[in-house]
Amino acid sequence: LPESSLDGWNYRDLDRKYGSGIRGGQRLFGAGMGAEAVRERIVRNPVDNHRSLAEFFLESGLTKFGDVYRTWLRPVPVSAIFPDGKSRTCEGCGSLLYPSRDIARFPSGRCRVRGCIEETPTPRAGRVIDDPTEWRTVSNDVLTSWVGPGLPEIRLFDELQRRGLQVKLYPGQDAVDVGITYELGVDVKSYFCPMTLAERLSRSIGGLAQFDRRIIAIPDVRTRSHRGYL
Repeated sequence: LPESSLDGWNYRDLDRKYGSGIRGGQRLFGAGMGAEAVRERIVRNPVDNHRSLAEFFLESGLTKFGDVYRTWLRPVPVSAIFPDGKSRTCEGCGSLLYPSRDIARFPSGRCRVRGCIEETPTPRAGRVIDDPTEWRTVSNDVLTSWVGPGLPEIRLFDELQRRGLQVKLYPGQDAVDVGITYELGVDVKSYFCPMTLAERLSRSIGGLAQFDRRIIAIPDVRTRSHRGYL
């Protein structure tokens, strides 16, 4: 994984002096095999239908997560239904698009995921949902806490796999965002303020401490908006 070699990213190895940091706090899923797959499903599919969701839990053997997962879902809101009676998802993040009166700026509708809006201010439509009643969307809290921050994590994971690296998503029971267990840990950080990030890392590097090589990945959208970020 060469430094600063992937398009859209800037990398900086952490000094080993922070090696004693341990990520604390309870995970919403808790520890256990399968939690990573469920979280990935949410980020990749913030809008899901009954059939495909049932198939996912059955085929993955993760039916124990089903009841909890469904508490994070809600029906497609009326505000996300277009005049033709259909709904549309955002091509960039997969969440719902909402009709806008400003058709000149938002011909396909508006996305409400901040991380996606920063990358693509004028979203394009992805999936067209003919019958919105058959679909569910994750709650606003989940969109804010997981889907938005998870977009760069998923993109990084997919790009590293495309390049032949055998990385995992959320390895070590979500110790980091992307990595190879015990060998390489990459945490994606999208803090608006670099000083806030620096202060947090000075206190602890969290789960990165479990890995031999530790990397902080900063999406380019941050360095473009803040020239002195790094």
